[in-house]
Amino acid sequence: GIDDYVDFSQSTIDEMGSLTKGTIAFWFKFSSLLDTQVIMPIFYFGMESGSDNMYIIELGHAAGTEGGYDPNVAIGTPDPGNKMIYATWVKNNNQNPFLCFDSNKDLDEDKWYHYAVVVGADGNTGYLDGVEMADRDYNFGNANDKSFLSSIPVKKKFTLGYGKSSSGISPDFSYFKGALDDVRIYDKTLSADEVKGLSS
Repeated sequence: GIDDYVDFSQSTIDEMGSLTKGTIAFWFKFSSLLDTQVIMPIFYFGMESGSDNMYIIELGHAAGTEGGYDPNVAIGTPDPGNKMIYATWVKNNNQNPFLCFDSNKDLDEDKWYHYAVVVGADGNTGYLDGVEMADRDYNFGNANDKSFLSSIPVKKKFTLGYGKSSSGISPDFSYFKGALDDVRIYDKTLSADEVKGLSS
């Protein structure tokens, strides 16, 4: 839908918030709202209000933020040409996220994709349609970082299809327009073959 979302209980948030490693995987398709809003949030975990503390998987990013913030572009300016998928960790009101990578390619509307983020002892990676995104672009951090849900210090909200990024990108909560299916969260790192199996 365009304004439906899943909102999890605090007990689920507490359980998920203890995970130091794991895998998040799901199917999705979208219809872009990126001409009128900055991001389209898919997976959100973190704060309800106050200082920026969140982990988010979203489509799109604010204009003027690629390669650092452009002072000539207003905060929260949509960039309808950016349809990449991002995994972003932000904590303690740091305007620049401490870990963020994107697909390094735009995705097509109204097409089903399988996406997975894996974090373990060896670092982090992402998969699109069962294939590791070897050319993913790190806006912040690198592939050796081991941050997962436990890295977010404020654990008050866990949603699918509703969320926000750091205030310098998306000051307000917004909705995802599209569909999600078969959302899975594992407390272990799935192998490349296991992720490929989910995508098929």
